[in-house]
Amino acid sequence: MKNIGIIIELDNGKIKETNFGMITLARADKSQLFAFVMDADTRDLKQELESFGITQLVNISLPPDQQNNPVIRAKAIINSFRPYHRIVLLIRWK
Repeated sequence: MKNIGIIIELDNGKIKETNFGMITLARADKSQLFAFVMDADTRDLKQELESFGITQLVNISLPPDQQNNPVIRAKAIINSFRPYHRIVLLIRWK
């Protein structure tokens, strides 16, 4: 079984619909699914994401003065994967 991580995009605190397609695709091969959420309260998202098959939520938090720095955000995302060895990351590209 693979570990698959999905970066969850939010819009005003709500999960963007496009995330559910990514989750459904990842769920097709019975993998363990991880949701990585940037600067949000995962308690508010937990039930909805679990209903789609997410097994673990990871909140990536940054200090307010660093939240808009793309380099710091990218490093924080990469560092959040380290505890979950051999994770495949799915990213929706616009």
